[in-house]
Amino acid sequence: MFFKNSKYRANMICDSKQYLEDYQIVNISIGADNRYYILAVNSVPPRINGMYPQTRTNAHHNYRIIIVRWDNVFTININNQEWNYHFVQPIGNDAILLACARSRYYGYNNYDLNGRVFDLNGSLINEFLLGDGIQDLKVTKESIIWTSYFDEGVFGNYGWDNPIGSCGLRAWNEKGEPVYTYNNSGSNFICDCYALNVVSDNEVWFYYYSDFFLGKINDNGNEYYDPELSGADGFLIYDKYVLFRGGYGNRDEYILLEFIKDGKL
Repeated sequence: MFFKNSKYRANMICDSKQYLEDYQIVNISIGADNRYYILAVNSVPPRINGMYPQTRTNAHHNYRIIIVRWDNVFTININNQEWNYHFVQPIGNDAILLACARSRYYGYNNYDLNGRVFDLNGSLINEFLLGDGIQDLKVTKESIIWTSYFDEGVFGNYGWDNPIGSCGLRAWNEKGEPVYTYNNSGSNFICDCYALNVVSDNEVWFYYYSDFFLGKINDNGNEYYDPELSGADGFLIYDKYVLFRGGYGNRDEYILLEFIKDGKL
């Protein structure tokens, strides 16, 4: 297949510089409402021994959420936080979910509740456990929370002998109650879920190690495709195409593949 080179003009819809003064970006995501959500913090918490993210921090931090829809910008300040947040998504009616990638297990019924829901005034309204080792997090229009896990979340660390993320991929309702658990066994075992794409409430895609297959979950069950690509860290799905970002040794490259007959790429 050959593609013609084309030039497109990109027009700026928002300059976030004025909203980020004295803040550093932690995460940027698109919500199910098609708005852009930027999570920023006044000072990024240091890692333990330069390697492991903290769950709670000794020094409290101020977070800012910048919500962008075309030329409309709305900000939420969530100050004096001891939590080390990594993800932001809208959830429910006029609420925001912040989540920490890590959760430490201290003992029976004693662990970090690393999913926290705030109203648009920045007040905490709920908190719950989403598991340790979250690689990515997305929320659907029906407020279903999808979490994928990297290897430490699957096999256990931070005190978890029976980790919540051992399945590699889970879904929760807006109260933090589990509604889906991936059957992590057999030939389609997830050791590390490298990338997640939640298209809708009825369609979820994921790309995982060690097979580096592309998986699809929908009302008909699970389907798997072999892109013959190792180590990509993100992908887009559109119509009959999938666009992968990077791979081992070529992080700055993008690879476009087409779905063909018989479930092949």
